[in-house]
Amino acid sequence: MDTYSYLSNVDSAWLDDQYRKYQQDPASVEPSWAHFFEGFDLARKRFDDLPAGTSGASAATGDVAHLRKEFKVLELISGYRTRGHFFTHTNPVR
Repeated sequence: MDTYSYLSNVDSAWLDDQYRKYQQDPASVEPSWAHFFEGFDLARKRFDDLPAGTSGASAATGDVAHLRKEFKVLELISGYRTRGHFFTHTNPVR
């Protein structure tokens, strides 16, 4: 995501306008934006081709329990990263 960090500061109306221009004529936008929109279209096409219930569509179909478990695992990992060094029996200075 570091490669596209400029997206967080872009005006959404301008970006939408650029995307519409790209859809009409890909050469009408800057090459970097054309490359970005090309990848965007590719990902969008591949996601639309997936059968229901696979990949990212599972959360949209109501699998809330699975999503909650995933967040609990992420919280557990974050907890170990933050406080795990308090429970070790090693001395890194030695």
